Amino acid sequence: MKKAAARFGKQVNMVNDNGSENMKDAQAYLASQGVTQYWTRPYSPKEKPFVERLIGTLQSRPQEALNFLTPAEFSAILGFSTPNAGRS
Repeated sequence: MKKAAARFGKQVNMVNDNGSENMKDAQAYLASQGVTQYWTRPYSPKEKPFVERLIGTLQSRPQEALNFLTPAEFSAILGFSTPNAGRS
């Protein structure tokens, strides 16, 4: 968030999906920076389609840093699963 504020300034709006990572410290930081937040309803991916599409692309796209495996494939090799991996 600090990097985004440095790049785009404080005249931005942020759409949050009520995830735990967006609560407490993050919420307080954004408020202290004067960033306006809009909250979507939980489990409503259609309210933020561009973000959901980006997340889906990143989760299903082979990554050079992962030896050209998808995050789900790489996690399986390590013996654990990633939440929502491969979801589109």
